[in-house]
Amino acid sequence: MKKIAIMVLLAMFLLVGVASAYMLTIDCPGKLPIGAPLTVMGKTTFTAGTTVDLSFSSSGQTSSTISTIPVTVGDDKSFNVVFETTGLKGGMYKVEAVPRGDYQSKLSSDSITIRVVELIDRSDMLHITSPVNQVVPNALLIEGYISKAGNSGVKLDVIGPLGKAFGPAYIGTAARSGSEDGYFSQNIPVSEPGNYNARFSDSTGYIGGQTFGVTVMATPVPVVTTEGTIVFTPTPTTPRPVQTKTQVPTTTQSGAPVAGIIAGLGVTGYLALRKK
Repeated sequence: MKKIAIMVLLAMFLLVGVASAYMLTIDCPGKLPIGAPLTVMGKTTFTAGTTVDLSFSSSGQTSSTISTIPVTVGDDKSFNVVFETTGLKGGMYKVEAVPRGDYQSKLSSDSITIRVVELIDRSDMLHITSPVNQVVPNALLIEGYISKAGNSGVKLDVIGPLGKAFGPAYIGTAARSGSEDGYFSQNIPVSEPGNYNARFSDSTGYIGGQTFGVTVMATPVPVVTTEGTIVFTPTPTTPRPVQTKTQVPTTTQSGAPVAGIIAGLGVTGYLALRKK
């Protein structure tokens, strides 16, 4: 009887343990080009309303958190979050799901709460050959090539000081004799000075970017002087000089004004006449 009672109690304990265990699993790509969004999908048996913190951090001996996004479990018991990877360095990173409260201790053994992802730096594939500083009306010319792109084309997206200036849209690339590189050339007429950020990507994802500086050519301004007319060309950052004339009083050798001396002599003569 004791053995039966012990077995019953053990079975009840196991049932309680299984009932209190929750499953939590996340998934994401194992490799991703830098600049592409990192989408993390998850599913769980947590009750609706439970909050799980998704953290994205560098992986290694000195791990540092890049971003943390909290998600609340809904009725469908699934979720997904997106982390930005633009500006990060190539290497190994990890995503971790941490449930709030005491749910961490109630996770089942088949839960997967950590995923490792490798960010691949493809920026060395992008080669810009057009000037990065250009002047209106000849701006904006974007030329260069993508390593080993051949004739596959490349997606270009340009954001300027007033917003979108081009794309995102695919432009053609052409391989040249004896090379697998894909050369491109795109002219985007712009008139607003400022920085224009060009981003390149393909079917695999983000490749890299380049910032172009655009300025406006200064217009020559005629300046009339006593010696004739001189054409003065101001620079965009240099204000046009303004010449003014200052009235200088006439002085004697000692520095006293002539008018003051004459007035003083008149007063002295007047007083002398009164005394007589």
